[in-house]
Amino acid sequence: MPRQLFPYSGRFVTMSRILLVLLLCCSTAQLDAQNYRSVSWQDIQQLAESEPDTLTIINFWATWCKPCIAEMPYLDALADGINGIPVRVVFVSVDDEQRRATALEPFLERRTLQGEVWSLENGYPYDWIDRIEPEWSGAIPASIFIVGSKKRFFEQELDAAALQQIVNQFIHP
Repeated sequence: MPRQLFPYSGRFVTMSRILLVLLLCCSTAQLDAQNYRSVSWQDIQQLAESEPDTLTIINFWATWCKPCIAEMPYLDALADGINGIPVRVVFVSVDDEQRRATALEPFLERRTLQGEVWSLENGYPYDWIDRIEPEWSGAIPASIFIVGSKKRFFEQELDAAALQQIVNQFIHP
């Protein structure tokens, strides 16, 4: 009987196929989950200055904040644009580092958001709160609306009617 050069090759091929199928399944599941980007307060400042012809909405929120979660669908609906005006919605999570894996990631797996999700590297909050917005006490939800040099800050929950009024002020000044 001839001797096999690779006596385990049949099992190796079978195990390789099983591993490949598992990897594909896992990667497909990961594609469905919303990704987030870890950022510093400097990234937020750059965002605020980056797109002069776009209505940029920067919303600060956390997974434990019920008013923040309540306003998300209204803000997210604006990501499609308004009457031909481009809109960029960026949800900036202020969840601390420990809550990213235990709360933020599972939260994003359960939801589909059109807007971008950023996670602020918190550091010491009073280092960045005033730099982002001097009027901000640090309470959330908080949102900044920016078009060119026009900027408005809101430290409150925004419902659909309030958002419509704010957006109209930017579209029809």
